[in-house]
Amino acid sequence: MSSAAGRPNGRSVRRRRGSRRRAGRDADGDPFGLDPEREGRSTRVGDEGIETLGKEVPGMAERKRSVATLDDSITRENPHGIHRTTLAYNEETMLCHFRMKTGAAIPLHEHVAVQNGYLISGRVRFKFADGSEFIAEPGTSYAFDSHQQHGAEVLEDSEVIEVFSPMRPEYADAQ
Repeated sequence: MSSAAGRPNGRSVRRRRGSRRRAGRDADGDPFGLDPEREGRSTRVGDEGIETLGKEVPGMAERKRSVATLDDSITRENPHGIHRTTLAYNEETMLCHFRMKTGAAIPLHEHVAVQNGYLISGRVRFKFADGSEFIAEPGTSYAFDSHQQHGAEVLEDSEVIEVFSPMRPEYADAQ
């Protein structure tokens, strides 16, 4: 892993305001990690916050959850073997907890949100569109830039905490 300032790709984090937000998509542009009814919905991040464009999605009206615990939060599985629990969030940031099973994979994808993570337990191989990769072990932290294509292969049952900025509306589960 080549690294500048601890980032796998050495690029600085830059957030673009007023740009269209694309939901998580794999390298072929197919939606990943979204419910079928959420496909095709787009959002825009602007000075006034996040605006949903297109059809209304149940549970998307809530733009803030100030306090959350793992026990009072909904856990979703998608893709198979990847269990995400959305914790606290507002329009600027979102905190998620992931439990991932050995052999599970997240395809190459990108999103507007900058993604910072910390591996609590297990081992995960992170892959990038340029063919580079690194293996995260307990105590490893990482940062992926906006629109940086990345994916993962779970080598051992793992637990991860990740922060997204801005928040990812498709992860704002109705509580």
